[in-house]
Amino acid sequence: MDIQDLIIQINSFYGKDNLLYLFILAFVISYSLIIFWRSNVFLSKFAHDYKGEQRVHLGEISRMGGLMMFASILIFYHLIDESINANYTYLLYMISPFMLVSFIEDTFHNVSFKLRLFFMVITALTINLYWFEAYPVIENIPILSHLLEFPLIATVFFSLALIGLMNGANFIDGMNGLATLFFLGAICGCITLSMVSNYHKDLLTLIPWAVLLICFLIFNFPFGKFFLGDSGAYLMAILLGVWLIDFFSRNQDISSWNAVLILIYPIMEVAYSTVRKIYQGKSPFFPDRQHIHIKIYDIVFTATKKPLYANNITTMFLAIFWLAPALMIQFVYFSQGAIMICILMIFLSYLVLNIYTPSLQNPLSSLTKN
Repeated sequence: MDIQDLIIQINSFYGKDNLLYLFILAFVISYSLIIFWRSNVFLSKFAHDYKGEQRVHLGEISRMGGLMMFASILIFYHLIDESINANYTYLLYMISPFMLVSFIEDTFHNVSFKLRLFFMVITALTINLYWFEAYPVIENIPILSHLLEFPLIATVFFSLALIGLMNGANFIDGMNGLATLFFLGAICGCITLSMVSNYHKDLLTLIPWAVLLICFLIFNFPFGKFFLGDSGAYLMAILLGVWLIDFFSRNQDISSWNAVLILIYPIMEVAYSTVRKIYQGKSPFFPDRQHIHIKIYDIVFTATKKPLYANNITTMFLAIFWLAPALMIQFVYFSQGAIMICILMIFLSYLVLNIYTPSLQNPLSSLTKN
């Protein structure tokens, strides 16, 4: 399928104007939530008390991007596109309790991590038990490939994969545009796989998600007027994770290592952070400022004293992790060996950058105390 065929398929499924309506809907909801946040004294009071260890912004910004995306896509599915993406409408309702907890945390910052983790685990298990009809076949991994032939072990494995992806996406949601650009890059990688498989419905499921992210990016990058929040990172991680598991369960001839390449950035964040904290004698659940994007931000901000500049430069610098996989996959999707070489190259780059980038004292601490 070429680009012209893709455009024709999008028009035939969604109509000429429906995606534009989705963009306008998302824009209006985003703008309304930003104005609501700024004008509501009650919400602002609670939000002002929030002091996160990984904070990289001055002032209080609405973190209701996840609410905007959840509401926009649900309305879109019901009013415009219900018949095409009925399974994903069902998925949105399935995860709505977890989303509600995340919305509360994004607004009031008073939901404990243990409670969020509990809902995260229950949500991942529910999805795996009641949404998927089959799992991908994972090949060429000794012992694990055989164990995943057992349904119970496969359910646990893919539930843990979703949990890890949700946490990894939340880890990288700090800089303006960083998580959003990662999600857009991941969607581009998924679009490549869909065009290879030539199954139009898989491909067209992704397009509305990209529209929402592009709309959100207008408010988020480079000026940081609107944030995804935990709910937005969790929502997009669930949608992409579910899409990839479902896609590879129906396309066994395409290497499932493509999914690892697409999601390599949050996978590395979770794996490296967990190992590092255990090695340092810390709890893996304890937040710190030793994530690579925060270390780079601290260095640039310390040198320039310009927080917004440091924020945006960090996002652009890390394009090797959020953009490179989407570019690479177009050339290596057919070769498992080439995919694994790309994964290794990105991982080594991430590892070297982490090891040799120093961790500085939080440069915002002196400003927030004044």
